[in-house]
Amino acid sequence: MIMASTVAIIRVVFTDDRERAVAIGIWTAAHSVGATIGPLVGGLVTAEWGWGAVFLINVPVIVVILAVGTRVIPESRNPVSRRWDLASVALSVTGLAGVVYALKQAGEHSGVNGVIVTTAVVGSVLLHLFVRRQRRIAEPLLDFSLFHERRFTTATLCVIGCFGSYVALLFFLTQWLQQVGEYSPLRAGLALMPLAGANAIGAVTAPWAANRWGNRWALTGTLALFATALTVMAVVGDTAHYGVLLVPLLGAGYGAGIVMTLGADSIMSAAQPDRSGEAAAIQETSFELGAGLGVAVLGTVLTAVYRTGLPQVPGLGPDGRAMAEESFAHAEGLTANLPSETAQTLQRAAQQAYDHGFTTVLTLAAIGLVVTAAMAAVLLRPPKTR
Repeated sequence: MIMASTVAIIRVVFTDDRERAVAIGIWTAAHSVGATIGPLVGGLVTAEWGWGAVFLINVPVIVVILAVGTRVIPESRNPVSRRWDLASVALSVTGLAGVVYALKQAGEHSGVNGVIVTTAVVGSVLLHLFVRRQRRIAEPLLDFSLFHERRFTTATLCVIGCFGSYVALLFFLTQWLQQVGEYSPLRAGLALMPLAGANAIGAVTAPWAANRWGNRWALTGTLALFATALTVMAVVGDTAHYGVLLVPLLGAGYGAGIVMTLGADSIMSAAQPDRSGEAAAIQETSFELGAGLGVAVLGTVLTAVYRTGLPQVPGLGPDGRAMAEESFAHAEGLTANLPSETAQTLQRAAQQAYDHGFTTVLTLAAIGLVVTAAMAAVLLRPPKTR
């Protein structure tokens, strides 16, 4: 709710298109850098003072925001009060939860069973009912009429695809560096800083890219840049040579920063000012939906590839293998109770299987970004003049 409100305020305060694009670029940079630095700071704080301190470090920041925000942030609201539809909330939350749960379980079990199929079907039906309800009721939770604007719909899909790939990269790259490259949590966090820095630079320079090439080709080109960076990382990525990773990390961060900023700005500018709250809610939902689906879908793929790619390890019994197939962490935990040679063999096998899974995830994400780039190039064409 906070993130959506901040975007709505930007839409109201910055009425000039160029100023609004710059403001959203700064907002996107803060969003992405925070997502990258947060786990690093959280890990350091947790190691030093315990997990409870993670919540306490936010208190001083919140106090300052409350004190300053009440004085400098203008009030903005829809003059027409609207009812909050609890049924729509329940349908959307339970439907998404069911679909995501089914995806995760399918990856963990290398296939489907009755529970997974039932959960997926129920989740899909609930989402279908949610969409139908939004089209029928007078005050929908999500106004689908906004999607009649082609630019709005295309920008939303670009944000979902781009941010899903970006968050998945953050999440799985950290694990890959630690599990395959044996980086410490601190070193892995620091290794992500170039990605975050490039993302921030891309976000704040997005208005320049849009002015130079137009939204259509700026979005298409930077989606292609992001896809190329992931492809290079999949082909030449090696945890033992961080310098090789640096160039694709910079390309991925820069491309994603521009796409997220231009996508967010297109979503907001396509809506009328009196509907900025609804547009902001959809914009923020597209970020969160992309992040959730990116980690869920690509995580399912990674788990499945890891499990099927884990070879037989001499000296490891059926129970041990079943446990090792659960995750890399389970396999690593087994090594403490195994003979030295078996433990080393299992460790190498698990690292190779996880590396293969990570490479597969990068490849699929790159393919998805290429498809998204093609969609942007086609759907963002200017209307034909007669």
